[in-house]
Amino acid sequence: LCFYLLLEIIIQNIVYVKGRRAGGTFGAAGRIMELLLKHRGRKALWIDTGHKNMLKAIRRIILPMLKDIPERAWRFNQQEMSLALWNGSYLDFGSAENPEGIEGWGYDNIVVNEAGIVLKDEKLYYNTLVPMGIEGTGAQWFFVGTPKGKGLFHQLYLKGLLGEDGWVSFKHPSSINKFVNTKLLERLARTMPTAVRQQELFGDFLEDGESFFLNLQGASSGAAACWPCSPSRRRSARTS
Repeated sequence: LCFYLLLEIIIQNIVYVKGRRAGGTFGAAGRIMELLLKHRGRKALWIDTGHKNMLKAIRRIILPMLKDIPERAWRFNQQEMSLALWNGSYLDFGSAENPEGIEGWGYDNIVVNEAGIVLKDEKLYYNTLVPMGIEGTGAQWFFVGTPKGKGLFHQLYLKGLLGEDGWVSFKHPSSINKFVNTKLLERLARTMPTAVRQQELFGDFLEDGESFFLNLQGASSGAAACWPCSPSRRRSARTS
């Protein structure tokens, strides 16, 4: 899976921008679980938009990844929102709706899922999350999501795009997911307003609100969509 290989890059900050249903959440979950299973005593944090969305990711994506591991070797505590493994590694879960409940701990890996939404709150990032990743060599960050206007997520994306040290950025359209119905996707793209299509299916950063109010003529233009499958910028980096 293309998106999963991107997340395997060993670099401090990975920004993965994608169209809807591209598989970013699945890829991030797979990579973080691989790291937790491979390294003893690994500490990881998963941040999501809200409690309900977080539980869906846990029950439908993360826990099923442990199906081949004996149940006695892991334990998910829903009250504490933490998944503990037999090797001392654990994955804590936090909601952007309750940042006060996240603070107080340090981590080796931090996943910001639905980053286009979560990072609209810059205070959450700078005041709550950043201090959690400053121990040792620093946490490895995964920022994954579909853009929701320009803001902090766009700023972080530009860091990798411009080659800032310790950052790498990629962008994929919805069609990167092999399970997506390509014909249905192309039909949908032809009927959507242009700006909505560019944001939701191609993962383009637009000015706030532009995806809903600009270029509405695209809904009737019938313009065919192009579906590239390449990162917006490739940097040479060692993979594990």
